[in-house]
Amino acid sequence: MKDLNEIRNQFSRLIEASVEQRGFKTVHGRIIAYLLMSPRALTQQEIVERTGYSVSAISRTLDELENLGSVSKFKEPGERSYRYETTTSIVDSLINFIQKWLWTTKNMMNSIDNLAQEVENIDRSTLKNSEIAEINYFNKKMNNIVDSFKKIVPQFEKFIQQLNKID
Repeated sequence: MKDLNEIRNQFSRLIEASVEQRGFKTVHGRIIAYLLMSPRALTQQEIVERTGYSVSAISRTLDELENLGSVSKFKEPGERSYRYETTTSIVDSLINFIQKWLWTTKNMMNSIDNLAQEVENIDRSTLKNSEIAEINYFNKKMNNIVDSFKKIVPQFEKFIQQLNKID
């Protein structure tokens, strides 16, 4: 029979593996796991003690998680330290992550598309054949990136709609 610490460690490893698959570090998953397991919001020092990570690693990661919208911080009246808690469910965190990725991807897609248009408008009459070949190659690559994004983005938008039905 497993004790509570073994179950906590196993849960933490599951969350860590999940966030690592999404491109995050183990520390992100461990913090989220311990916040999910805690019946109350934790201070940074409590998170350091429970996770075994350094103060600087925890501080930096909490800032990142807060910027992602996965963690919020607040101060209790009369306390000097901030307390941290998860702000959303795992599904909501995934939706939030994908929505931010989509926003960034759409902006990048538009910027690359604009650059491709500018490359298309370059006057080639004074250029060497090798420069024209390089321009054509570069323009083809940019258009391929934009075309790939145009195929991928709707799939992720559909995925978000499906995830929204879960909650």
